[in-house]
Amino acid sequence: MGIRGATVHDCYVIPGRRGTSAAIKMLHGFRRWAGERGAAALYVSVSSGIGTGRTDRSLRRIGFRRTGGNYVACLQEATE
Repeated sequence: MGIRGATVHDCYVIPGRRGTSAAIKMLHGFRRWAGERGAAALYVSVSSGIGTGRTDRSLRRIGFRRTGGNYVACLQEATE
């Protein structure tokens, strides 16, 4: 049996609160919630491709470490 963990797949911050501590506060709350339920690890998936450097710095500052990456393969041409 592996480590019991909790995963954050999406963390949306409304435009007016971006660049504030809103996302960090949400992660701290989720970390507390997961720990109370027996999780030994918290995993965060960063897949938007937006502000990845800032996101990396913020996550490392609160105790996360990078363990891999996110990759995408387009299956159809974009229709924009």
